[in-house]
Amino acid sequence: MVPWRDRIAAPPIVRPRRRPITFAVFSALLFTLFAGHASLPAQQSRNICDKDLEELARGPHGYRLRDGRCEGVFAQQVGGTPLFVVSFTQYFSYDQIYPDDSLLVEWRVPTRGEVRLRAEGISPGLHYRMDAMQAPGSEDFSWPSDILAARDIDQADIGVIAWMILPVAGRDRRVLLPLSVRKKGTTADCASSSLTVWTGPRLSEVFVTVAPVEVDGRTGTAIWDAQPLGWRYYPAESPIAIPLPELTSAGVYYISVVGERRGGGSSLVEAWIYHSAAARTGCAG
Repeated sequence: MVPWRDRIAAPPIVRPRRRPITFAVFSALLFTLFAGHASLPAQQSRNICDKDLEELARGPHGYRLRDGRCEGVFAQQVGGTPLFVVSFTQYFSYDQIYPDDSLLVEWRVPTRGEVRLRAEGISPGLHYRMDAMQAPGSEDFSWPSDILAARDIDQADIGVIAWMILPVAGRDRRVLLPLSVRKKGTTADCASSSLTVWTGPRLSEVFVTVAPVEVDGRTGTAIWDAQPLGWRYYPAESPIAIPLPELTSAGVYYISVVGERRGGGSSLVEAWIYHSAAARTGCAG
């Protein structure tokens, strides 16, 4: 099972149409707002391991610091949140891997700043996580596959996210970066971004809202406004992959996912994502 995480409240959707933020304006705005605090303290940069998970690590493949990353398995944790984001990718695929293989993880950034990466188990009974941090300006990560191969962890067993802390509407937000993840030496097919959430309880329906974040920090006219996924079955303790609509303008977008529970009640998860004006990361056509 995947560990517990906090949720962050988001501003309400504003209906009046506003001019979408352009890539040039967005980059200049972020540089102005983010300059001077893009880098975290050196000691914090080195502290990439989750101390709670280190205490739960077991055996030679236990979660610990390994060659610039923290990775491994751990004992089951108690508790969790009913709905949260576990993956945000444009392309994620690898075939059978071996201990001496590596995966190539690529992304685009709107401004210089440290990038955090996380992979975690989304299959029942898989208590696994990988944490890494990349220096400002980097846009790729070489991920050794020794632990993945040793534990026979397939691409469908894990979710992967990367994020930066950026100012949005006067507050620091965790902004997700679209990832391309593939085995080194292979190419990535072109694909639209996909956001995967994990649900604890069984759901009857899932509603998705996607809206651009404007220059003033507010959310603009929704591209999707509480759009139902329309699936017939949302089982408990499972991932839900949400193909996102085509995004035409570069910038930050706000996403909310509401899951209606069978028997009443609902769960909410909110996220901010970055869409680059550049060609899709690692795309081969």
